[in-house]
Amino acid sequence: MVQTRSKAKASLSHEERTATEPRDDGLFPVTIETVTPVNDRIKTFRFALREQDTINVSSATLPAQAGGFTLTSTPSQARPRPDPDHKPFLELAVKKSPDNPPAAWLWQAPEEILGQEVHVRVGGSFVWPPPTVDYSDIKRAVFIAGGVGINPLVSMLSHINEQEVEPEVRILYSTKVPSSDTKPEEVLFLTRLLDLFRKPRSHSTNNCIELFLTGTWDGAPLNRQNDEPIHPLMSLTLPQIQSDTEVPVTAWTHRIDDTALASAVGNPAEASGTVFYVCGPPEMTDEIVEWVRKQPHLSTSGLVHRPSGRYAVGCGTANLTDTTRIDPLDPKQGPRRVMVSLFYPIERSGVSTTTVIPYATPLATKVLDIGLERVGFPKLTALLRMQLGTGVVRDIESIPLVLFSPGLTFIRHQYNATAQCIASAGYAVVTMDHPFEAMVVEFPDDETVMGIIPLNVREENAEKHEQLLNTRVADARFILTQMGNLDIVKQLIPEATAPFDVSRAVMMGHSFGGATAVSALMQDARFIGAIDMDGSIYGTLSESSKPVLLFGRGAPDRRDRSNNATWQEVWKHLEQVYEINLKGAVHLAFSDLPLILKLGGVKNAVSSRMVGEMDGERCFEVVVGCVNEFLRMVFQREGEYLEAWSKDEFPEVELGMEGR
Repeated sequence: MVQTRSKAKASLSHEERTATEPRDDGLFPVTIETVTPVNDRIKTFRFALREQDTINVSSATLPAQAGGFTLTSTPSQARPRPDPDHKPFLELAVKKSPDNPPAAWLWQAPEEILGQEVHVRVGGSFVWPPPTVDYSDIKRAVFIAGGVGINPLVSMLSHINEQEVEPEVRILYSTKVPSSDTKPEEVLFLTRLLDLFRKPRSHSTNNCIELFLTGTWDGAPLNRQNDEPIHPLMSLTLPQIQSDTEVPVTAWTHRIDDTALASAVGNPAEASGTVFYVCGPPEMTDEIVEWVRKQPHLSTSGLVHRPSGRYAVGCGTANLTDTTRIDPLDPKQGPRRVMVSLFYPIERSGVSTTTVIPYATPLATKVLDIGLERVGFPKLTALLRMQLGTGVVRDIESIPLVLFSPGLTFIRHQYNATAQCIASAGYAVVTMDHPFEAMVVEFPDDETVMGIIPLNVREENAEKHEQLLNTRVADARFILTQMGNLDIVKQLIPEATAPFDVSRAVMMGHSFGGATAVSALMQDARFIGAIDMDGSIYGTLSESSKPVLLFGRGAPDRRDRSNNATWQEVWKHLEQVYEINLKGAVHLAFSDLPLILKLGGVKNAVSSRMVGEMDGERCFEVVVGCVNEFLRMVFQREGEYLEAWSKDEFPEVELGMEGR
């Protein structure tokens, strides 16, 4: 399994990289207790906690005003102990960053800030142990760091060192050093790493540390002799080493290479119990992830492929409460609450962090995997990962906004890869959960709402469909309004300086979400287009001249205007309506499931019945490609959809009638 966090060479400071990480809502007061310079560019800060405060610091990031700082202390150090000499604390390592207000403030003269109180929020998804891996299955942990990427890893390593049962640990640490006369204590956390492994070798005979010294800050040459290991570390004088109590430490004057990675992994038999944690510059983490993916005896946990569009993609989540509505589905009659994810485009040149995170939230993962198990498939959801980025997002108000409503009882996460790939083409995509209808919705305050709607509401149950549709449309209109609120947008994109332009948005959805999209278009002038992916139409219809795409299924399991009476009826009310149909598709072909089964290597008669005969990755590409072409037409007002759309590019799609 691979998890990554990284930093671009010439972009944001390390402190801003974790801005979109999930975090707790609570703010905790802490006092600046000590400031310790590591070198001219990095200082560590210790923050004292009040003993009555309980903070969950199992995550590895500590977001602050302009983004996030990385915890380098352990969870146990933040908890009260019976020992009267122990005072709970958090520790951060902060790089000098004059353009980052919190970092610049912390880098004042120590006497200006010592004893001052600040407020912190804790959160993050880059955590140890891996949330979807049984700890007892982990035999070896390979930690790979580039530069300040060592920060979260030293926290994890310190935590591992406190446990009774420890996996074997390999550390590959790549960094530049201040100069050719650098002392060990000037290399960030080097002496701490050595201290962590100063134990009888018989306890962990295979632990090792490898340093990869890639240059000096001042440009002075390193002593390089035929690429051989350097002993001692350049001119570094190590603390006294006892051969029977130290792990091997080797330093090289080159980047982390394939040989080092292969050595860290070991033989194929050992690889099955190995987990990778990678934290560093994006180009480094991408290369390492790609290397792991190519190894036949390693698994990257079914990593969802990186979107290939022009943009990298970031993601934020938010819990939104509509205080003007009583939830008609809530047995307690509370205000309507919804969970949303926002996938947004980032210029690839401006990416400051790449992070690999779980595909879905924990309970959603379990629910989805139960469904897969029931039809004989492996638990693929728990293995899936998404690669996301962070970075400055400029001109948010000019990014076209798309809202996505899932199928009836579906969870928004079942379309995460779809939303990510649409965002990669330059759109901001908001996916939403509809509580009490979706199978499960997890809120950040630990409240979980299970679905109370039967999995199959019969089509003739018009009254129930009407209630659900009205609730969904109200959800969509409320969410659209919130995207025009800067305070809400900053929850999703902390660096945001402006909200989205909510006067021009497209609504799309799958199945019942498609009906939601068309109904929302007809009721709200702010929606300028709609996409219905394989969904029958419900609710009251009105005339509309705005573009609508009906995306159905071709032969052999045909479901299009020829046999869907609701599409025939809505066609009469739409002046600019387009129909295309995906050959060989079935209903779930419009979700992420075809891609998931392809990544999981599942191809059998059952999978064909569930997602169709087409290659899963190709099916996914065609659906996203057709959606993006329609969005381009709507937002850019360029020609007619079918004129701009290439049959050669998507031969798997049949063209329906263009409109009236």
